Amino acid sequence: MAVHPLPEAAMLRQLFEYEPKTGTLVWRPRHQGMAKPDGSLITHREAGIFNTRFAGTPALAVVQPNGMMTGSLFSRKIFAHVVIWALHNKCWPEHEVDHIDGDCQNNRIENLRAVTPSENQRNRSRPKNNTSGCVGVSWHTRDKVWRAYIGSEKGNTISLGSFGSKFEAITARKKAEAQYGYHPNHGRAANG
Repeated sequence: MAVHPLPEAAMLRQLFEYEPKTGTLVWRPRHQGMAKPDGSLITHREAGIFNTRFAGTPALAVVQPNGMMTGSLFSRKIFAHVVIWALHNKCWPEHEVDHIDGDCQNNRIENLRAVTPSENQRNRSRPKNNTSGCVGVSWHTRDKVWRAYIGSEKGNTISLGSFGSKFEAITARKKAEAQYGYHPNHGRAANG
């Protein structure tokens, strides 16, 4: 199956209306002769079918199990927050778009930032199975100590040491997060 090209970012303004206060995308009507990303033109029939079903309705609004809002754009699955970022910045992001507050449905432009995959990982919520209340801090049963660790830019795990109290381990972890460029929101409670 062929991967359909994304439209030029400039074309997005013809396809979507964006409400910055709510972060909502709405489909704009299509018209005969409008160009598709592959260079072909939308026919009168295609425009009529699309406008009857979708014009004026929320766009890319299917909520995935991970909370991300997605939909189809010229037969290609795409995330709403990526389209919004591209609409605002007039170009597609080089890597990923991060929801700063961790709420995947908060698509207001001030909540979106273009990041590398590594930077995106540095703004994750605390896993639901975390028992210490802090990412990178865990109880070591055999040695009866709290251990702290952190991931480096290169992807390896760095030990921050063993501690007699959870507070000391958390303090070491938070200090390392600042040192290694983690976002202040990293480790927040998971949504839902």
